[in-house]
Amino acid sequence: MSIHEPAWSDRNFSLLNLSVTEQTCQITLTRSASLNAFNHQMRTELADALTLINDDAKIRTVVLLAEGHCFSAGADLSELSNECDDVQVQLLEEYAPIFNMIRQSDKIFIAGVHGVAAGIGAALAMSCDLLVMADNAQLYPAFMLLGLVPDGGTSWHFIKQLGYRKSIELCLEAKSIDAEMCLSLGLTNKVVAQSELKPFVVSWAEKLSKGPSIAQRYVKPLLQQVDKLTFEQAFAMEAELQQQCFTSQDFEEGLLAFFEKRQPIFSGK
Repeated sequence: MSIHEPAWSDRNFSLLNLSVTEQTCQITLTRSASLNAFNHQMRTELADALTLINDDAKIRTVVLLAEGHCFSAGADLSELSNECDDVQVQLLEEYAPIFNMIRQSDKIFIAGVHGVAAGIGAALAMSCDLLVMADNAQLYPAFMLLGLVPDGGTSWHFIKQLGYRKSIELCLEAKSIDAEMCLSLGLTNKVVAQSELKPFVVSWAEKLSKGPSIAQRYVKPLLQQVDKLTFEQAFAMEAELQQQCFTSQDFEEGLLAFFEKRQPIFSGK
C-alpha cells in the first residue's frame, strides 16, 4: 500500500499510466499500438501529468517507462503530415513545456529505455537526469532521414556530451546508437538486461528518494549552469548552495549518522 496517496491518484489518462509508491512516481507511456509515438493528446497528457507531479512536494523521484516493443518512435508523423500548424509553434508550445518541467523540476527523473527511442522520443529520454537502457535499446536520431534537423534538445545533448565532430557524424548519418555505444559515449548511465530494466530503474529511484532532497534539489541547477560560469562564479554558487544545505536538518542528520556509523534517515527539512 502506498504511504503517500496523492489527491490526484484517481486522475485518468488515456495514453499514460501514473502510479505512486511512497516518494516515487512512475509514468508509463501506454500508446504501444502506435509505438508510443507522440501525438497531440499524448503531449497534453504528459504535460498535465508533470504539472501534477511537480506540484506534489512529497514526490522526490520520477521514473519514465513505456509499454510495448519500444520506448517511443518519436513524433507521430501521420498527425504531423495532416497538421496545418507551424511545427515551430508545436515544438515551442507543446514539447518545450514538457522538457522544461523535467529539467527545472526539483525532483530526480530517471528514464528507462527499451527497444528504440527515436527522434524526439530519444530527446525526451536524454532530458531526464539519469538514463538506463536495456541491452536491446537504441537511441535513433533519425531526423536527417526525413530531411529534418535534430529537435527536442538533441543537438544540445550531443554537443554537451560528444563535442562537434561526433555530434555532426551522428546527425548526418542518422544511424541508431545501441546501448553499449551509448554507454561508451556517456549518453546513458547504465545498461541492464531487458528483463531487469523496470525493477532496476524503480529500485534506483526508490533508493534516491530516501536521499537528502534539499541537496538533490540544489545539485540539478548547479550542474546545469556550472559550465557557463567562470571558476570564481562556480565556486561562489557552490558556496551559496552549500550554506542552504549546511543549515538544514538533513545535514545535522547526515553528520550524526556519520559519527554513529549508521545510514542517515533524511527528512527533507
